Amino acid sequence: MEALPTTHELVDTDTLESLAFEYYGAYEGWLAIAEANGFRSWGFSTPIMQSTRYAKGGTLKIPAWQPATSKQLQATTAGTVAIL
Repeated sequence: MEALPTTHELVDTDTLESLAFEYYGAYEGWLAIAEANGFRSWGFSTPIMQSTRYAKGGTLKIPAWQPATSKQLQATTAGTVAIL
């Protein structure tokens, strides 16, 4: 795994969930990526390229992340954040 924090160059198939698994080895890290990049109202499995905010080749911040406790994870199970 890459040293964190870092940045990621976007490709067509990237989702918050896929990036979390790629960089953290755990899908649950999607919220850290969403928060680091100012996402609002965006599904964790929706391709980021569907947003008008990002283009192929653009970059996202990938922050350092530690797995949450099970109590913290209960707050994120709805699976959406917002993107402006």
